[in-house]
Amino acid sequence: MKKIISLTCLFTLVLMLNSCGESNPKISHVVVKSDRLGVLLDTKDSGTLAILQKIFYEKKEQPDGGPEFRYFIDITTPTGTTRWQYSIDGYIRNYEEGHSMIYLLKDVPKFNRTVKIK
Repeated sequence: MKKIISLTCLFTLVLMLNSCGESNPKISHVVVKSDRLGVLLDTKDSGTLAILQKIFYEKKEQPDGGPEFRYFIDITTPTGTTRWQYSIDGYIRNYEEGHSMIYLLKDVPKFNRTVKIK
């Protein structure tokens, strides 16, 4: 009987841990703009958002980056809108957190084409 209870507890724990996997909030709206060029992209298109979401959530910390941020990206999810600073070479950081970690996007050319940055 103890073995059955132990196995049941272990099975329940495994199920709970599997369900706690990282799930990123779904992006519902993206606006990309710069001071010089104005709004480059303002979209709620599900196809475009799917591309941007995949690239955005695959970013990696890049503490040695020294980018020149020229663009702002407003990303809306069910929890609200966050503003990010972006450089043409793929570096991104949260603008609202002050001095925050710098990240590098994995597929910079595809991201830039999608958000209409040349």
